[in-house]
Amino acid sequence: MKPESILYRVNCDDLAGHRIHVSLHITSPDPDGQLLFLPAWIPGSYLIRDFSRQIESIHAESEGTEVALTKQGNHVWRCEPVSGALSVTYVVYAWDLSVRSAHIDETHAFFNGTSIFLGVAGQEYKPCLVDLVAPKDKKDWKAYTSLPEATGYPDAAKRHGFGLYRAPDYDALIDHPFELGTPQVVQFEAHGALHEMVFTGLIPNLDLQRIAADTQRICEAQIEFLSLKLRQPLFLTALTAMYL
Repeated sequence: MKPESILYRVNCDDLAGHRIHVSLHITSPDPDGQLLFLPAWIPGSYLIRDFSRQIESIHAESEGTEVALTKQGNHVWRCEPVSGALSVTYVVYAWDLSVRSAHIDETHAFFNGTSIFLGVAGQEYKPCLVDLVAPKDKKDWKAYTSLPEATGYPDAAKRHGFGLYRAPDYDALIDHPFELGTPQVVQFEAHGALHEMVFTGLIPNLDLQRIAADTQRICEAQIEFLSLKLRQPLFLTALTAMYL
């Protein structure tokens, strides 16, 4: 029997509006009222951030009945006590073209977990499932993330596909960014581990093979020096062109 999981459903259909629609399902919410939070920081960049200001709307319900939801402080919401499962839906404005937050448009979608995954206070230790929904009008898009596919689940994503992904807990969930679209991709192997490099942006004529060869040497040296055991390393790179 699989352990009870926190389920997130991520929909990026509103590309032109730069909005990500997220639903959160909590099977066993806190009987005293469930607290939800969004981190004020991101792994690898520990300045205080204000990701919660990008949540434009948020609603909660239980068994078809609306549940009162109150914001407490800058990054925390409290849902009134319910006797059944709790569902929360919210909209995130994603128009920050940086490595820290979220950005979506007609060409791609990128997001960090700290920008869109509300944490469930007291249940951070539970496994987290992410149901990644393919944008309706982007049949050629693929998904690039180091978050493992939810192997063993009926709707598990396949490599670079849409569907279910799984993290062992909330801390792991927010440590795996996502890139959706049709980027330039190159692969190489280092000490038995398949590495992928994903380049998003309007930069033509990238010498992908040279980039891969140079990076491969660096990775091999690092893996050997640190005695690393890697699963499927992924490099996500956003490129911008400069015209002088």
